[in-house]
Amino acid sequence: MTKEPAILSPKDFYSAGNLKTNPFRQNPLLDSDPRAGIWVGYETEKTEFIRALNQCRADFIGNSNLVLLYGELGAGKTHALMWARHEILVEKKDTYNAVVYHIGTLRNDDKISFTATFSRDVVGKSEIVNDIHGFRQFLDELCIEYRKTHAGTEKDKILEAIIPSRELSGLAKEIVHAEDDDAVEALLVPPKIGEFGMVSRFAALINLFVMDFQVGNIDRSWKKAAYLLIDELNLLVDATAKEQRMTNEIIRNLYDSCPNRFGFVLGFTASVASVSLFFDEWVISRVSRQIVMQTLPQHEAKEFIKGILNFDRASKPEAKAFKPFDEGAIDAIVSQMNSITPRRIMKTMERVLEMVRNAGLDPKTKVATSAFLDEHGITDEIAAVPL
Repeated sequence: MTKEPAILSPKDFYSAGNLKTNPFRQNPLLDSDPRAGIWVGYETEKTEFIRALNQCRADFIGNSNLVLLYGELGAGKTHALMWARHEILVEKKDTYNAVVYHIGTLRNDDKISFTATFSRDVVGKSEIVNDIHGFRQFLDELCIEYRKTHAGTEKDKILEAIIPSRELSGLAKEIVHAEDDDAVEALLVPPKIGEFGMVSRFAALINLFVMDFQVGNIDRSWKKAAYLLIDELNLLVDATAKEQRMTNEIIRNLYDSCPNRFGFVLGFTASVASVSLFFDEWVISRVSRQIVMQTLPQHEAKEFIKGILNFDRASKPEAKAFKPFDEGAIDAIVSQMNSITPRRIMKTMERVLEMVRNAGLDPKTKVATSAFLDEHGITDEIAAVPL
């Protein structure tokens, strides 16, 4: 009678493999999740993306850029958007000195709505309320500086004097009088504001954030740039004609209303040939860059797996780069994948790691080889992993 292999607990298995946990486990990416900072493969696309993000900065070029980021299902578009947010707000916070807002999808309760999704994702989940408080403090500093030569001038009059636009000075007045979170949230999404009213208000806010102020000894903008990332625009395929038209008009109006220091990135699942199905010509004509996320070649897929494994090591460095596998096992796994994308890799490797554990592997004594995968029927399971 064949003896059943001793199976390590998940905690013991990953500890023996010099891993904190299963690094391929799919978790919601949060601002604080360090995995958002991982970018493996797609080096050409990364270079293009960084160039577009940098060009928005006041200390670089300072123009606005409308970027389309797309590819087939699972190619890593959503992760690329999260990476951009992490890069700007965490990894290179001081370099960018910018605000970033992210909308996961424009669909809310089976309807497309910029207002509702802005309230849900930007007001509800981002740092925009704290950003408003920070900008109010900056306006207060401007007022103090202005009064050095214009003593006794009221704040509202100062804002009218230093901000030529009536729309922008009016919003700045609202900001200086919004002293708590509830007041800020009411300012951001006023009652009964329509779709295009919301676009105008957000655009005005962005323009204030990046505007150059020259008051006394202060000669700078509050932020170098502002970015809005919107994902899952492929929802337009199933949208009504009215929703498609409205979404295209929102994109055009928002981009046109923010002429400087604004990065506007739209992510969606599509092929190059189908882009025209999502956007009208007058939107496409405004696009400064299209970044297409293709499937990964096998050598980049191996680097992706190695990068994820080594990012999550309990102790570094790890002499065996693919532990608890050898390189031959990784070659065997990758060779079984069709249309290799980051999502397919993550789902496959998450399952393979657990199957290896349940097959009785103890990473303290050996690593999983291609022969081990074959012996335990793991290789045959790889093609069956759903995307």
